[in-house]
Amino acid sequence: YTLLDILSDHAPVPYNYSVSSYQHLSSNPSQWKVVYNVSNTWPIKGMASLHLKIWSEAGVRQSIQAYNPDVVVSVHPLMTNVPVISCAKISAETNKHIPIFTVVTDLGNGHAYWFDAGVERMFV
Repeated sequence: YTLLDILSDHAPVPYNYSVSSYQHLSSNPSQWKVVYNVSNTWPIKGMASLHLKIWSEAGVRQSIQAYNPDVVVSVHPLMTNVPVISCAKISAETNKHIPIFTVVTDLGNGHAYWFDAGVERMFV
């Protein structure tokens, strides 16, 4: 398998700093809680999803196409909706179905960003 960090490579500011922010936020639980709770609403999810789609979908699609995968597995909530769109576009262009699976790694409750209707299998 190949692991791609498409969030850092293709997402716009501020999402492309998510990975590098983990250490700080995990060391500051009150800040983590604020970020989590503010972002874990459907209106914010809708705006973030649109922002990510507009600014990163083409790059994500190119990365996926470059590997010609049999399946795409999302392991980050911010990169669930965009790969769903990318895989659908690739499938439409090539007639090759690329399923997308999500592995939810949240230990508590599932953040709203994990869930997208286009995901074919979800593992919790």
